[in-house]
Amino acid sequence: MRLILPFVAVFALASCKTEPPSGADKPAAGSEAPKPAATKPGAGAPAGEAGAKRPTTHATPKTTALAEDEPAGFRTTSSRIYWLNLRGEVKALKGLVKKNPKNGVMWRKLASAQHKLGFLTGKLEHFAESIKSVDAAVEIDGGSFDNRVVRARSRQSLHNFSGALQDVGFVLGKRADHKGAKELRDAVHWSLGRYADGKAKLQTVAFSAKTTAQAGVGRQLFLSGQVEQARKAYAAAVAGFRGVNPATVAWLEVQRGVTYLDAGLYPQAERLFTAATKRLDEFTMAEEHLAEVLALQGKHAEAERLYGRVVKRSGDPTFRVALAGVLKAAGKAGEAKAELGRAREAFTARLKAFPAATWQEAAAFHLQLGELPRALELAEKNVQLRQDAMSLALLARVQAKAGEATKAGENISKALAGPIRSVGLFEAAHEVFTTAGKADEAAKWLAAAKALNPKAG
Repeated sequence: MRLILPFVAVFALASCKTEPPSGADKPAAGSEAPKPAATKPGAGAPAGEAGAKRPTTHATPKTTALAEDEPAGFRTTSSRIYWLNLRGEVKALKGLVKKNPKNGVMWRKLASAQHKLGFLTGKLEHFAESIKSVDAAVEIDGGSFDNRVVRARSRQSLHNFSGALQDVGFVLGKRADHKGAKELRDAVHWSLGRYADGKAKLQTVAFSAKTTAQAGVGRQLFLSGQVEQARKAYAAAVAGFRGVNPATVAWLEVQRGVTYLDAGLYPQAERLFTAATKRLDEFTMAEEHLAEVLALQGKHAEAERLYGRVVKRSGDPTFRVALAGVLKAAGKAGEAKAELGRAREAFTARLKAFPAATWQEAAAFHLQLGELPRALELAEKNVQLRQDAMSLALLARVQAKAGEATKAGENISKALAGPIRSVGLFEAAHEVFTTAGKADEAAKWLAAAKALNPKAG
């Protein structure tokens, strides 16, 4: 099961002060957060006042590690130092805004740090906290472009796409050339399935100077079937990286690993996912992808251990479903059944707290259990929110199982008419047409899936 988060979320990761800013990883002016006073647990919070002197933590030979077995040989700050600094940053900023609740800059910096925690841990509550913090910043300074962009990122992460577009629209209405707002707007359009509106991003950002933008577009190009262009984007991302931020590099390794996973090249994917987990421990996206590829190779004990970690850290019920699958494959039917029960409870709770961000995964869960009325209800809500290819394909799968063959055919056709050319989409088409009794059409899409991944189907 995949952790799907907007790739633009990683833009905020480059400002963590475990490294001297340089090149593409240098944060925007005024966006630097206060630095922790020390790198050990229990250290006091920084002074944080204007003009006050604060000890800083920079990468040194003792706080970095050189991983010689990785393709790019990136040297980055140690995972331990990175996490101590990020968590220390959040603690310090909470103290500062408590002392001075009218300091909008500190509220925004706190929101950015909370967003990083959400992105890295997969815990949606951090995004909600980020929105609350930046709401306070917007109330103090509603004209700040930085405030609006920070809020748009977290809104997108919780699938409040209209709110995200409202924020970036505010910025672009006043500064049409604002790069961050333009990239975020295009990414939101992509998430909504408005591929024509996001087309400029595919054409112009893939070879820009920003490492994370190159890698994110590389993923989009790969999903569009433009494999060679995607490889060029990834190569540019690797070649253009400057800095020692482990989060950026780990994320880049995950993105590259997914392209191997989707192609059925499991050992290569495992190597990159493993590198990402070593680069940044507790990075949920890396660990859950590693667990997935381990399970696909029959390494159930290792996959079970990793899924257990990500479930505990993120609380994501999708990973409980994946863990149940691993347990069942390992012959632990009773434990698998219990885990599915816990997943049901977790989905119920998450649908109440974060409905829009949960509809798609919850619909897939109920479809898996054969609970078609509930699956259909959730899949329809999700498509009302966004009409990207995979949302349409999921709805089509549910409709086909529910006997709504005409609607299923219409929705899978819409999905296939777009630019997405992925294994998941082609497998969904195969399933829909098989259910409808259209053997020739089903065979065509299974062949298309196998052309991308011989292990598909």
